Amino acid sequence: MLATALGCEVDTSDLSKCDPLRAFATGRCSFAQPQFCKLVDGFASLTRVTRSQRRAGGNGVYGRRQFVWGGLGSAELAYRKRNVLGFSTDFAEDLTGTSWGIELTWQEGLRWANNNSFDGLSGVDTFNLTISGERPTFFRRLNQHRTFFLSAQLFVSYVAGYERGMTADGPWTFLLLASANTGYFQDRLLLTANVVWDFRSHSGAFLPEAQWRFTDATSITFGAGAFTGGWTRRLRGVSDFSANDDDVLTDFTYVENGLSPARDLDNVYVKLRYAF
Repeated sequence: MLATALGCEVDTSDLSKCDPLRAFATGRCSFAQPQFCKLVDGFASLTRVTRSQRRAGGNGVYGRRQFVWGGLGSAELAYRKRNVLGFSTDFAEDLTGTSWGIELTWQEGLRWANNNSFDGLSGVDTFNLTISGERPTFFRRLNQHRTFFLSAQLFVSYVAGYERGMTADGPWTFLLLASANTGYFQDRLLLTANVVWDFRSHSGAFLPEAQWRFTDATSITFGAGAFTGGWTRRLRGVSDFSANDDDVLTDFTYVENGLSPARDLDNVYVKLRYAF
């Protein structure tokens, strides 16, 4: 009320200032709607609103509003040692003419971001499985004299201890990488295409490339990168460090997982190489 009164002027046309003769007017700065007042808005810019849950300081409907300095605390930046136990194997399958590789790793006690935790972190164990397969294959209609080398890798991850408040995707994630390449004119022209797709975040990339070798020392390469992805909604943090600006009054925040951070980096490129 004091901040509203300090900005009052008689017969003012400025809607961000209070008019004493219309002290309870609506649609402008007044004691009925102080949010329109310039001075009140200045104070509000120094505040943040927490999540509406009571454990975050809210009342179940609205979050607690407080000044920025009222929510200060301490933060620690630490690089912790990670213990990794893994197994791998490779083998050839004669019936289909393919080669396979399998890798399995386990990491214990990793610290993951968790917006439901007051310190912002939770301990999890991750199990990662990688399955790769490759095969040279003839497609006579596309290339009569050279095989297409086809390869694919599937990355599967499971997070033990995953919680709803974590910002990363889980507990299961699947990432597929597929590629194909072939050559023409005694491999003077090399064509390559790579596709990446993250099933959980619905993000991916398409990376084609073509290289022409003039001589053993000179070549030119044309390529492109097309990316896709988007935002994923997550619960806001219960700690004061996670409180957003005053413009965001919901209990949600948005993160970019998978390849989504690169979705605006579509590009084409040309590389001229000379070796000496």
